[in-house]
Amino acid sequence: MPRRAGSPTRVTRTPESNGVAVCSITFIDGNTVDVEGELQAVIDELHKVGSRREHSFALFRETNGDAIAVRPETVVLVRPRS
Repeated sequence: MPRRAGSPTRVTRTPESNGVAVCSITFIDGNTVDVEGELQAVIDELHKVGSRREHSFALFRETNGDAIAVRPETVVLVRPRS
């Protein structure tokens, strides 16, 4: 079960591979999380989920491999990480 932003529940998988693109998501409460994925792909997923009624969370992988469910309306900023 993926965790929701701010929730302690985690699902662990193998550690990230080298060379994976990473983006940082900042939430309205000031918390941030780093997720795997190119900037445009992360933004597209948030827009896709935000415009649908039946799905309220976008699913991403944190850099440590944990799954995370993100509500698009809680996101303030998405930026690429170097």
